Parts: sequence; C-alpha cells; structure tokens
Amino acid sequence: MANRGFILMTALPVSEGHIQLVRWGASFGVDELYVMVCGTENDPIPLNQRVYALQSEFRGNWGVDIEGLIHGLPDYPEQFDGTVEEFDQKWVDKINEHLAERIEDFEGLDEADFLFASDTYGARFAKNLGVGFAPFDPNREVVKISGTKIRRDPFTNFKYIAPYLRGNMRCTITIFGAESTGKTTMTRKLADRYNAPSIFEWARPYLESLDTPEVTDERMRMIVRGQEALQRSARSQDHSAFIFQDTDLFSTLGYYRLYGGGTVQDINDCETAACDNQSSLYIVMNSGIKFTPDPLRYGVTKRESDDQFWIDILEEYGLEYYVVQATNQHAQEAEVQAVIEEFFLDRNPVFGFERV
Repeated sequence: MANRGFILMTALPVSEGHIQLVRWGASFGVDELYVMVCGTENDPIPLNQRVYALQSEFRGNWGVDIEGLIHGLPDYPEQFDGTVEEFDQKWVDKINEHLAERIEDFEGLDEADFLFASDTYGARFAKNLGVGFAPFDPNREVVKISGTKIRRDPFTNFKYIAPYLRGNMRCTITIFGAESTGKTTMTRKLADRYNAPSIFEWARPYLESLDTPEVTDERMRMIVRGQEALQRSARSQDHSAFIFQDTDLFSTLGYYRLYGGGTVQDINDCETAACDNQSSLYIVMNSGIKFTPDPLRYGVTKRESDDQFWIDILEEYGLEYYVVQATNQHAQEAEVQAVIEEFFLDRNPVFGFERV
C-alpha cells in the first residue's frame, strides 16, 4: 500500500516556513506527497501565483505534487453557519473530491497516510480525514517566521517570502530631479533604513576615471550602457522590499536634453533602455535648497534644470511620481519613507490582510 503525505496551506504569502514544511514532508519517507494550496477567487495574492511560487522551489527529484484548491469554504468554524462537525465534514468532502481528481484510482485516505502541518488545526483535520498526524515545527524554531508576522511587518520580514513572489512584490524607487538636491544622500539613507540595495549614478565614477570630465557623444553612449547594466544586474538582490536608485536612465535621457548632443539613434536607444527599465515610483527632490558647485555637473556653478524640467519628463512617459515638499533633510526623510511605504502597501494588499 502506498504511503502518502498531504499538506494543506493558504500561503498568504508563500514563505520560507511553507517551503521548509514541504521539504520536511518530502523527507519524511512517504511514497508520494500532495500539497494543496487553498484559496478563493478574492485572495490578495492570486492562487496561481502562490502555486507557482511553491512549485518553482521543488523542481527536480523532490517528488512533490503541488496544486491549487479553490474551496469556497470558511477558513475557521467560527465563520461557518453550522456545527464544528458539519464544518469539518465540508472540508473532508472537499479534500477527498480534490484528491480524487488528482490521484488515479483514488479509493480514499486511510491510517497509512499522513497529514503534515505546523498549525494546531492539523491534528483535528488529520483525525477527521482518518489519517495520521505529523506536526512540523509548531513553535517556529526551524524557521522563526509565520505568515501573520510577514503580513504585519513586511519591511522587516520581506526576506522570508518565496523568491518568485519577492520579485513581483518588490518596488524600485528612483530618487529623481535637479542637480544638487540631495538625491545621493536620500538614496543612501533609504537603503540603510530598509537594508536595501542602493544603486549609484554610474556616470559619476566613469567620468571621474577619465583625464577630463567633459561629456561627448561617445561618453554618453557609455553612460547609457553602464547605467542600464547596473540597473539590470541589481535585480538579483531581492532580499528587501525596495531597490533604491540614485537617478536612472530617464535621468540620462534628461541629461541628453541638457547636453544637447547625441544622434537620433543615441537618444532613441537611451529612451528604449529607460522604458525597459523604468522604476515603480519616482521621488522628485525639492530644489529649494542650496546648490553645491561640482565640475561634473552640467551647470558647474549653477543648476541647469529645475523641478518642472524633470516632472515634465516623468509625465511625458506616464511614470508614477511624487514631489517632495519639505526642504529640511530630516523632514524629507520622514516624508519620503511615509510615501514609499504607503505605495508599497497599496500595490501589495496581502500586507495588513487578516484571516478572520
């Protein structure tokens, strides 16, 4: 008789805890392991995304069957208009129906099978299903995280989310705007605050490495290539909810306009690269602060652009942006942190979601 294991989860979101549960179940010595990711049509993360996020962790020789189960049932007996026994039977019927569709010649569950779970409902569900119960890490000692903790504090616990979902959830924030408005300082402060990657302006170290800093068409082409490569390569750093960029390729496009050079093809190439690598949100810094002269800036001793110049570029390409109102550095930091956190949470409604 086949020795089978079963796991039920909602996985909102799929986390390292869920992944370890499945790894443990696959290592338990069962002949087959069936994972049911349960959901409804209105979940804050679509069921197919959660299933794929888990499947992507178990390609190869794990021998794990992972599928979604749209159930249409309450998660808890308290949500059910009936007795606990009736609630449990609804779930037993749904699980058996789902397994019958997945397992050829399915004749029902028996005491040789196991239900694996980390939560307290597991023992009751196992009894109702007529299978053995094998608990995994109920005190969260192997992986010190839970879905509830992640939903309540995503900025601290983002690294525990499954890699596929992290890539979809993460926001790239570009600090944007006129010269000498504190873009580099803001980028570094935010990166430190959220333990996030900080992408510098590639043009600066490149121009500083040359004998003379003047801009030419050839050097602008190099800046586009270097900046694009920097932005693309940084995407592999997915441990944080954010990537922060000190300007990006739309900044380079703006500098092309200030510079006044470049062939039509050069500018088209820069535009294409900018659109292909656009950020989730642009933070336009306030130019109402003192200008610091710099020989690498186009104006050297004065600003060559104002806030509206950069806002016009963002609007031209339909990009999302926010204009910083404060001019005091500490007030700016608080303002920008509030804006980007609200932006992230609006884009990812699973955070703050409570299963009730």
